[in-house]
Amino acid sequence: MMGMPIGGISTLEDEASVEEVRRAYEEFRKLIEASL
Repeated sequence: MMGMPIGGISTLEDEASVEEVRRAYEEFRKLIEASL
């Protein structure tokens, strides 16, 4: 998952869900980067 483009998660077909996951992923990534 890490380093992989978030668009690679193509199993989610509902675009709203994809946006939600992408947003959550970005928040998660920022938290990880901030803690390093």
